[in-house]
Amino acid sequence: DVRPHLCEVRRRRATAAAPSLQLTEVGPHSCPCLHFHRDVFEGPPCALPRRHNVEVVSEVLFVDDSYNANPCSMEAAFDTFEELCGRTSGGRNIAVLGEMCELGARSRDFHEKVGRLLAGKPMDLLVTVGGSSLYLGEAFAGERERLGHKNQAATRHFEELSPAREYLSEELRPGDRVLFKASNSVGLGKCAEQLRETVSNTEWELPLV
Repeated sequence: DVRPHLCEVRRRRATAAAPSLQLTEVGPHSCPCLHFHRDVFEGPPCALPRRHNVEVVSEVLFVDDSYNANPCSMEAAFDTFEELCGRTSGGRNIAVLGEMCELGARSRDFHEKVGRLLAGKPMDLLVTVGGSSLYLGEAFAGERERLGHKNQAATRHFEELSPAREYLSEELRPGDRVLFKASNSVGLGKCAEQLRETVSNTEWELPLV
């Protein structure tokens, strides 16, 4: 069960980033909600996500952290996902990211910074969905190229959830690890739920021996 590890990773990283933070438990089984005074992007106030769902379905690890999103919580989610992925071998690391809403005039700038940040993580596929997430994907690809890793990760952008879900339902394979992260209004949580159901009903083709 990776959930205790997930909570500990978030607590440890958040404490290291902001020693003076305030801790409040939001439920008996939930990860602490760690409220920061400011984030690394000097943007709007932020907090680590209040809800997450970690589940292995038919050998695919789903990390659904789609309840909210801002630059700070995106960074925390990337760090947590990286540590979780480091505990397994094989498969691919996949991020499915939607728009961070209500960021104001600097929305594009924030999305681009998040994309560049993600480019430094071990990622095999980035799928972005809707709005300003397009800029996140473009910045990710550009930074990967700058780092000399242009061909080590694929990117796909969709304006609507439905084609993104259809693409992922065909793309996911046993051993894959998938992070879902977006503002709640994007509806990415429903997409993750539908994909878990699809994967649970999928009979994987066995490799030829």
